[in-house]
Amino acid sequence: MGRLTWETPAFPFLNEGLPPLGPPADVGMDTITVGELLDHKAFLQHGIDNRAVGITLNINHAPTLRNLVEYTYRDQRLPRFLDPGAGFQIPREHYSNLGYAVLTAVVEKAAREDFVSFLHREVTSEVWQGRTLKSGALPGEVSYDDPHTGLTQLIPGGDQMLPMAYGGGFILENSAGAGGLVSTALAIARLGTRFAVWGRGGRSPGTSRSGDFSGTWAWAQSLANIDIAFMFNRSVESRDEKEAFVRRLIATLPLA
Repeated sequence: MGRLTWETPAFPFLNEGLPPLGPPADVGMDTITVGELLDHKAFLQHGIDNRAVGITLNINHAPTLRNLVEYTYRDQRLPRFLDPGAGFQIPREHYSNLGYAVLTAVVEKAAREDFVSFLHREVTSEVWQGRTLKSGALPGEVSYDDPHTGLTQLIPGGDQMLPMAYGGGFILENSAGAGGLVSTALAIARLGTRFAVWGRGGRSPGTSRSGDFSGTWAWAQSLANIDIAFMFNRSVESRDEKEAFVRRLIATLPLA
C-alpha cells in the first residue's frame, strides 16, 4: 500500500497499466483523491444503480467492479457546487456507496489482491464476501427480511422482479467495500476496539455509525470503556425507529 497517499488521484491511478476507462464525463474526475473517496467528499452519487451501469456501458452481464469504475468515470457529472464560480455553498460531505466501490478498486489494485483477501491479511479474518442470490448464501448465514421487490440488477434491461434483498436492489459481488460483506456483530465490535467506527484513525470513544441494505441494518458505537455492535436481518422500520430501538437497548446495558 506504499504506492498510495490520501492525496493520490484515484482515477489516474486506476488507469495506470490498464485499458483506459475512456474520456471522463467531467474534467474534475481526474482530481478526485483517495482521501476524498474515503471521507465522502468526492460528491459522487449516493447509490449504485447496476441497471444504469449495464445499460449505459451496453453490457449483457452483471456489472463487475471495473464496470462500476468505468461508468463512474465516463458517465457521472460532478455537481455544480464544485464550480467555484457557480455561487453554491459546498456541503461538508455527501455519502456515496459508488465512491466506496471506486475506493475498493483502488485498494485491490494497490494491494494486488481482491478486497476480502486484503482485509483478511491486514484487518480482520471475520468478514466474508456476500452473495446476491439466496441460493449462494454462506453456511449458517441468516435470511434477510424485506417485503419489497425490484427489477433484477443482475441482467441489464431484464424485466424479472426479484426480492430487494436478493438481487432486486443491489449486487453484492461488485460491492465488497460498499456494504457487500457478511460479518457478525462480535466481529464489528472487535473492530471498534481498534478503529474509529466513523471517520479515519484509531478507536474513537463517543462515535457511532449505522447503515443498512435491503433486509439488513447494523449499528456500531464506541462508548468510554466498551465497544458495541448490533446487527439485524431486517430493514423494514424507518431509520428513526431503528435508532431509537437501539438506543433503548444500550440504555439497559450494565455499563458502569
